[in-house]
Amino acid sequence: FRRALKIEPSNSLYNFQLGILYKRLGRYEEAAEMFENSVKYDRNYEDAIFELALVREKLGNRKQALKLYRKALSPDKPGQEVCERL
Repeated sequence: FRRALKIEPSNSLYNFQLGILYKRLGRYEEAAEMFENSVKYDRNYEDAIFELALVREKLGNRKQALKLYRKALSPDKPGQEVCERL
């Protein structure tokens, strides 16, 4: 994913996938950066917003996580996991 991001740094999917990898490795700060990039390039990327909320919560920033969880909820598909976190 890093090579792909060098070629296409504004690709929200590449940023998201690298964020998932960092999250699985427990590298939450780096994961947050990738999810932030993903949302930066696609403001409506609900999965990236949700994952960013998860890592923010993991890093102890519950206030920001709550804000992100709310943002991740869309009127047409309120995710069960998001609702449980609220």
